[in-house]
Amino acid sequence: MKATFLYRVANASSYAQSFRPIAPGRYAITYADCQYGISQFSNGVKVEAGGDHNFLFSYVSPLGGASTITIGAGQIVDAGYIRLLGRRSNPIVVASGASAAERDVMKEVLPEVYTSITFTQFTP
Repeated sequence: MKATFLYRVANASSYAQSFRPIAPGRYAITYADCQYGISQFSNGVKVEAGGDHNFLFSYVSPLGGASTITIGAGQIVDAGYIRLLGRRSNPIVVASGASAAERDVMKEVLPEVYTSITFTQFTP
């Protein structure tokens, strides 16, 4: 693959920066801060679940839809992508896994790690 001005090509460094170590367990999306469409008149859109606005209360709940994931001990996980649908007051998470093309790029740029990656996605 050849990079151009408009088409960046991933490399091992860019993928390595995408993986972060976390403890094994079940995780849920409870907050999203979307930066899409920011202009001088807008600061983006912030979405919180469970009415815990700006962490004023002591409880949280996951956003609706596919907003949870389980990570096992020692796993290297590619969790795919999420999209938020619905209204700001009632967001729904829609998840999708990494595409075949993305997996091919990972296989090419991270050959020593690729076989250890668990490809999954968020679930309800």
